Amino acid sequence: METCKAAVITGFNDPTEMRDVQMPDLEPTGMLVEVEAATLCGTDVHIWHNAANPKMLPYIPGHETAGRIVAINGERYDVHGDELKEG
Repeated sequence: METCKAAVITGFNDPTEMRDVQMPDLEPTGMLVEVEAATLCGTDVHIWHNAANPKMLPYIPGHETAGRIVAINGERYDVHGDELKEG
């Protein structure tokens, strides 16, 4: 299975660790986005400061992203290569 790099929160108030993580299989009608930029939001900081369930760890922050669609699972071909902003 293919891997990618991710900053991972492994403990509350601990520094993030750069890790190789497995890329998930695409779900039906799912898209794979090559992330070009990601930001942390209040939820990420909340989790890092131990205000969340410990079962959430390890946690990959940065769900507010901008990137490029590189793969699509399904019949939509009109967006391949387009920019994507999600947040």
